Amino acid sequence: MTDNNIDKINVDSLIKGDVQSYEELFNKYNKKVYYFALSYLKNKDEAEDVVQEVFMNIWRFRNQINKYFEFSKYLFKITYNETCR
Repeated sequence: MTDNNIDKINVDSLIKGDVQSYEELFNKYNKKVYYFALSYLKNKDEAEDVVQEVFMNIWRFRNQINKYFEFSKYLFKITYNETCR
């Protein structure tokens, strides 16, 4: 099974409120989100804040996620938007 297929399964479960799927996505992407934000912000504390805000919003607005989009692209778009605020 490819990484993208695993993400789709986790996103589908996340949308339904499955905490374990959320944690799996967090564990897979939190460091990547952090380094992405850090590359723009050049500040570790601010990058950590972005990670927290991004993943809180993923959970909070999970019912608005389009499960047909590639999750990683969606996630990094959110991260970019949060970083540039």
